[in-house]
Amino acid sequence: MNPAYRHLEEPIRIGDFTLAQLAGFTFSAMLAVLWGFVISPFPPMVSLFTAIYVGGLPAMAVLMASTTDFDAIRMVKAFIKFQRRPGTFLPGPGHIDAGYVVKAPPVEKAKTATADDAALIPEAPWVD
Repeated sequence: MNPAYRHLEEPIRIGDFTLAQLAGFTFSAMLAVLWGFVISPFPPMVSLFTAIYVGGLPAMAVLMASTTDFDAIRMVKAFIKFQRRPGTFLPGPGHIDAGYVVKAPPVEKAKTATADDAALIPEAPWVD
């Protein structure tokens, strides 16, 4: 790629943050204010603590998603695909096999009297 046009491939940044990250931070701040002043049923100190915590969760998710190889849309599609596939296993203990069957041991054939190799081949190299 031509270095002069490399900046066109990069996302737009304001400071060190992309526009998606800044949108996530703005959403987090709005959620914290909404939780702290409108929704929270707790006393003021607890509301302040939970507003910071609840508001920080989306910001953490945005930073985590932008700095790792995580794609939320692909994850949601995979989850939906997993839920819609036909079931493989039925609920319950399943089919129980009888196990394995031990057969009778093999019958040894009677050994016939044979001459050993040295008697059959007297000039064999292994005969002393």
